[in-house]
Amino acid sequence: PVHEAMATGSQIAFIGRLSDEKGPDIFCEIAHRVGVGTWDVYGDGPLRGELEDRYREHVHFHGLVIDLREVWRTISLTVISSRAEGLPLVALESLAHGIPVIAARVGALDQVIIPGETGFLCDVGDIATAANHVEQWLAFDAGKKAAMAAACRDKIRADYSAASRLPDILSIY
Repeated sequence: PVHEAMATGSQIAFIGRLSDEKGPDIFCEIAHRVGVGTWDVYGDGPLRGELEDRYREHVHFHGLVIDLREVWRTISLTVISSRAEGLPLVALESLAHGIPVIAARVGALDQVIIPGETGFLCDVGDIATAANHVEQWLAFDAGKKAAMAAACRDKIRADYSAASRLPDILSIY
């Protein structure tokens, strides 16, 4: 469902498995490059120990969180730094909560991330561009952030909600 309450948090978040294909190391490098902001990782996997040792000064590692309902309100921006992807559920969930996404141009992410409206896109591994997008987001005033939050929810409502998908499903049957 689309969540009307605007996220009030300030976290820049990575949510997912800490494995090479998901690019948590890229997220951590972006955090290191930007140097300001609250950076949080929700997830676990084979890279956690190495990343935690290397980036603990810049990034807070929460480990596996089964229920993100309370977490969503603390996030202002989600970063999907994957090297390979389809259409990750975390992108749709972020947008449904009114949280813009910075994502690598992989899989179908370019179908839901509209640059400047629902987030920003960059090439896989392009830390400099991703960092610039984060800095741009941090510089936006409350009005611009609220407009992006509304655009995120509108995108999900228009293209991914039950009401928008049901006619296609019914046409099959």
